Amino acid sequence: MANTPFFSIIIPTLNEEKYLPNLLKDLTKQTFDMSRVEVVHVDGNSDDKTVQVASKFCSKLNLTSLVIKDRNVAIQRNTGAKKAKGEWILFMDADNRLPNYFLDGIKYQIAKNPQYSLVGALIKVDSSNQADRAVETSINLGFLLINHSKIKGGMGGFLCVKRAVCNQIKFDETQKVFEDVFFIKKAMEHGFKYYIFKEPRWFFSLRRFKKEGAIKWMRMVSELTIRYATGTSNFEKNNAGYVMNGGDYYQAEPSHKVLSNLEKYFKSASKRQIKKAKELLDFLSME
Repeated sequence: MANTPFFSIIIPTLNEEKYLPNLLKDLTKQTFDMSRVEVVHVDGNSDDKTVQVASKFCSKLNLTSLVIKDRNVAIQRNTGAKKAKGEWILFMDADNRLPNYFLDGIKYQIAKNPQYSLVGALIKVDSSNQADRAVETSINLGFLLINHSKIKGGMGGFLCVKRAVCNQIKFDETQKVFEDVFFIKKAMEHGFKYYIFKEPRWFFSLRRFKKEGAIKWMRMVSELTIRYATGTSNFEKNNAGYVMNGGDYYQAEPSHKVLSNLEKYFKSASKRQIKKAKELLDFLSME
């Protein structure tokens, strides 16, 4: 149908009045025909002005804001997906940033690769800091290693899904973490194929790293990943301590101690080790 959106973008929020406008502004600048895009913003009853700032973009985007009482990212994503009308449903986090060619790039990739029903994409960080760029490389390397394994996995910060998948699969609303990974796993068990595109890339926010400390955060995620890879299928009680805190990360300014420790951590790697890591990333990135 001519009036059916090609993309439905689902954005769950909780106290994101600072970050959400940046993502919505990026959407207004897309080279893609935005008349074929709907944005479904699902707010978890924020205490700040998230909904009010979102409403300022209603004249620029086909945007609907839904406010629900549940502060649960899986419930918010499921609520948005139920409302969505698009052929493809894009789940994004409120602190994402997008280059202006991003939606055109995703449409090109899914047209080129029709065998996939769920897709992710590698990240970029908007920083020239050595430690930040090392975090970018580490995350992308982890994505590609998982993508080339039997485990599979992804990040709900950006997940693009065919409508047929969302008609059958829902995010597990009981999980405290990894609800996105379990979504992908369940979809694959139903015969849908998943892949991570190397391009285009989206800008990933480092605010959680810089508040909690990158080493602590990465250790926590590694522990969860190992638990998942070795058969854990229930994260209703998250012993690793990782939770989604939405706008609680507004004040995520890095302390001098965090930055110092992070720099020491990455600088401790030899030039040969860094070169090998980059070579592996380049190899895995080859189509």
